[in-house]
Amino acid sequence: MHSVRRFGHSRMSVSDVARLAGVSRNTIYKYFGNRSNLINAAVEVRIEKFLAAANAELEREGSLPAKLAALMTWIHRRIRAIEAEDPFRQRDTVDDAVLGDPIPVTPARSPERSLQRFAEILEPVLQDAIDSGEIRQIEVAAAADYIARLMMSAGIPSQATPLHDQAAMTRFFEEQLVRGWAPSRT
Repeated sequence: MHSVRRFGHSRMSVSDVARLAGVSRNTIYKYFGNRSNLINAAVEVRIEKFLAAANAELEREGSLPAKLAALMTWIHRRIRAIEAEDPFRQRDTVDDAVLGDPIPVTPARSPERSLQRFAEILEPVLQDAIDSGEIRQIEVAAAADYIARLMMSAGIPSQATPLHDQAAMTRFFEEQLVRGWAPSRT
């Protein structure tokens, strides 16, 4: 990804990558086959790093609203840091917003696929909240998809909800999401 960041995906060549890696072009072709596979592999590494870091944010907090708030504020901080580095760059895809690098959209790297993978790390968190009685039985996959889409909107400025304020985000998730999923008290 260093070469993508340095040259841009449209200008990056296999020769550039080989030179930066200190290997021959043939070595790159041996392992990746072509430029497209090389870019997809580099993107995959970045996505895995993002998902691992996102999962670590989820594990830091106790309650479901606190976990979701921690993750939302972390994503918001990450996006703002990227914007501070290059305030004029346009973000065109979810991958670009989350990973911080301009990434071509391919079938393997579609925004929808990135959302799906992000939702997959939310599913066990929701299942744990169900198992502990924090929330009622819900359709976990659909709820995780909904939350992932909400999280990916962290790059869109909000007048109503201060995305940088973890306490405010915890209240938001408690009031707007978790209470609706709370077990019935009747």
